[in-house]
Amino acid sequence: MHTIIVATVTANGFIARGTNELANWSSKEDKKFFVEETKKAGVMIMGRTTFATIGRPLPDRLIVVLTEKPEEVAVAPGSVETASGDLKTILDGLEARGFTNVVIAGGSNVYSQFLNAGLVSEIALTYEPILFTGGIPLAANLDKELMLETLSVERLGEKTVLVRYKVL
Repeated sequence: MHTIIVATVTANGFIARGTNELANWSSKEDKKFFVEETKKAGVMIMGRTTFATIGRPLPDRLIVVLTEKPEEVAVAPGSVETASGDLKTILDGLEARGFTNVVIAGGSNVYSQFLNAGLVSEIALTYEPILFTGGIPLAANLDKELMLETLSVERLGEKTVLVRYKVL
């Protein structure tokens, strides 16, 4: 299973100012990349808070919401489902259903969990030219340092840069 973290970050590494903020500060090019990448994978995994921020199913992809409180998530069969427990088991279940790629779509805690478990193949970050005075970092709860290899750098529009990394 190819597992890719997809995130938008500020130039100083924040994914949001606060926990319930939509990425309305990101460019239309970033949003287009997110839609294309998640539709290509067909399935995305995110935390309950990230899903609550989005607030609805997204067309043409399955959303798996990681939560210990499934009753707090509006499930839509075929579009949104919940999961908890061992992350590798969740990925294996998706692979058994025919998925070969999965996008990890946030938030910081979910990114950290997958990175700590050694389950991330690639990280795709779109950097936006903005500096927040504070906020939520990409992965705040790492239990070890991780080395990355730059796979590609691509300019998206006038201001946004997409960098793809392989997790070593």
